[in-house]
Amino acid sequence: MKQDLLLKHIYNLKYIFAELVSNKDLKIKLPILNKSKMKKDTKIYLILAGIIIIVVLGVYFLKTSDTPDINEELVKCIASKSIVYSSETCSACKYQKTLFGNSYSLINEVDCLNEGQKCQEAGIRATPTWVINNQQHLGVKTIEELKELTEC
Repeated sequence: MKQDLLLKHIYNLKYIFAELVSNKDLKIKLPILNKSKMKKDTKIYLILAGIIIIVVLGVYFLKTSDTPDINEELVKCIASKSIVYSSETCSACKYQKTLFGNSYSLINEVDCLNEGQKCQEAGIRATPTWVINNQQHLGVKTIEELKELTEC
């Protein structure tokens, strides 16, 4: 949720900057940028510096935000009834881990990059793949989906 909001703000800033660069008649409402003596290049550098500061702060807050509050007993129940086949090079697998936060360490995981034979024996063709009740479920699954699939 925070990431989507940050990306939206970054996109809006990028759009505003593009308008400033392409439209010479656009007046900026900030007093510091409206001084007639200030060169156009200086204005652009100030705007770029502002955008960079916003992006850096946004990344900082995303990195320091708390992991999701997850019922550990629910995760233990899901783990007892499932195995997830993943790969450390798989971006969807990395996203799957973020859905569990610190509780992901409780999940039974087979890394197909390091344990390829196990994945081949299980018939895994893509990651992440959840195996629940001997059925494969491809792709990222939310905790709610896994709760239903495992009947936890």
